[in-house]
Amino acid sequence: MAKISWKRAAEALDSARPGLSKTARQILLGQAWAETRFGNDLPDGTNSNNWGSIGGSGDLGSYKFPDTVEGKSIIRTVARFSTPEKGAERFAQYVLDIYKAGKYAEAGDLWGYARALWRDGPNNPELGAPSKAPAYYGGFPPGDPRGATPAGVKQRSKLDDWYRVTAYAKMTEGSAKAAAAALGETYEGRIVLPPKPDEGSTDPLPASALGTLGDSLGGGGAPKKTAAELEAEKKAREAEEAAIEERKKAEAEILAKEREEQVAGEKADQAAIAAKEAKAKADADAKAKQLAAKGGASKTEGAIPTGVIVVGVLGLAWLLLGRK
Repeated sequence: MAKISWKRAAEALDSARPGLSKTARQILLGQAWAETRFGNDLPDGTNSNNWGSIGGSGDLGSYKFPDTVEGKSIIRTVARFSTPEKGAERFAQYVLDIYKAGKYAEAGDLWGYARALWRDGPNNPELGAPSKAPAYYGGFPPGDPRGATPAGVKQRSKLDDWYRVTAYAKMTEGSAKAAAAALGETYEGRIVLPPKPDEGSTDPLPASALGTLGDSLGGGGAPKKTAAELEAEKKAREAEEAAIEERKKAEAEILAKEREEQVAGEKADQAAIAAKEAKAKADADAKAKQLAAKGGASKTEGAIPTGVIVVGVLGLAWLLLGRK
């Protein structure tokens, strides 16, 4: 099947949205991989290049995809794209332009990112939770083993919503860490949870527990970091990156030294072979000279003496003359 590697996916996302930070790129790659592994494998052996299970139609039309709504299995029509770049562009358009989740991705705020994608939640009028701005994802109802909401929690209550956003943040973070590891990068995201709402609460969920870009609708949560703390974190990251560069440099020097030793060994082997060949040739030449000095005895051994040949010819001539 046509699998897409982390490196190939990163190249596609960089092409679609070249301005993303390393942190934001890790988070978007993580979400896209967790949703569809950068595109579902289709029966014909090709990749759909559908990042994030985007519905509708792409430049190659659409295909059917199994999904769930409140834990019930359904079949959706989702888009099919010709290249990873086209899939990445449509995915980024949804996540960054429509759901406005980019600022949370840039801040490495996984809960804020998942909360932005949740918006007002799925449109579930039958559950008393209609939504004019439906969520990107739906999650699983209380008690579903695939979800995080405990059984007994009121379905689509604010507490249920809190659990679903948290579950999506954790799912995305797990894949974002895998993206960072595959790309040889340091993972820089984190999850800070706001307090759980009361089950009967009607207040909106906080946009972020980190106060990303001033967003904090629910209060509480982790306090904002001071300038000194942020500067310390920056220095720690720079020190870590410098240490990584030093390790890379040391590894490169070791490899270069090993290569030099290998080349020197190969030259020594070649010189030894050439010396043996020269000695063998010299021995052969010396033997040939010794044979020549002995009068070429070895060449005339077993040959008919010259005199015999002369006599033989004269005798033959005499016989022929005598017959005339």
